[in-house]
Amino acid sequence: MISKAMLVSALLVMTVSIGVAHADDDDWVGFYTAIDALDGSVDHLSIVQNSDGTYDIRMTSSALALCTPDQTAGWIVATGRLVGGNLVRENVMFGCVGTDGMTPMADGTYTRDHETEILTIEGPLDRLNHYHPVHDD
Repeated sequence: MISKAMLVSALLVMTVSIGVAHADDDDWVGFYTAIDALDGSVDHLSIVQNSDGTYDIRMTSSALALCTPDQTAGWIVATGRLVGGNLVRENVMFGCVGTDGMTPMADGTYTRDHETEILTIEGPLDRLNHYHPVHDD
């Protein structure tokens, strides 16, 4: 028979572990901004966690590289899920100002620097996009 002390210890470890995992999930949630080093466009990124543990990902850009032939303002919508400590962006669609409809694009993976909280993802044209958290911490 398991002693009460061992049972309480096991429950405490499980509770702390769940809290740590939940805290890691929350680290992705937020509002971010980026400036593209090649064209100077400004991006805004919103990541919101859904009740099922997935994420809603929304990004707007003042000049989305995928909007051709002229880079116009555009947006990206996607879902996300955690895989191996990174946020995988899936079901990705983009739209451009002045056009109808949305166009599918490749999935991607956000990585997060735990010290700076900067998110990085490979963007169009094989370049890295760095998103800085916008908060008052």
